[in-house]
Amino acid sequence: MRPRGRKKPVLDGFVFQGNGLFMRFFDGARMRAFLLCRTVMAACALVVASPLANAQANYPNRPVRIVVPFAAGGVGDTTARIIAEKLSDRLSQRFFVENQPGAGGIAAARTVMSAAADGYTLIMLTNGTAISVSLFEHLLFDPF
Repeated sequence: MRPRGRKKPVLDGFVFQGNGLFMRFFDGARMRAFLLCRTVMAACALVVASPLANAQANYPNRPVRIVVPFAAGGVGDTTARIIAEKLSDRLSQRFFVENQPGAGGIAAARTVMSAAADGYTLIMLTNGTAISVSLFEHLLFDPF
């Protein structure tokens, strides 16, 4: 039995914790405090992360190579050239397509794996390259 004069808390909000299986209920005042605390923490995270985001603002500052594992003139090559043209227009930097057909895309993947990991060498992969994992024992790359 509840003591007189004491109201049952009004539950007007809830929070999922962890994977969502455990729910914890808050009354109105606690929910407002929780939301205020969450908003302040998010604002602090934005303030801390904003200089880091500006550090990458000048990418790309040199031409970007897109390696295509298909012969020139095919659907994959045409798609890559359209994407490269749109990226060049949007980012004001040259994106060029380099065709390296052969070995089901493995030759092109090896070329990209041997390039510097600076984001200036991209590859256009297909499901055929992903299937290579089950066909070949030793690959120098992981398509997943």
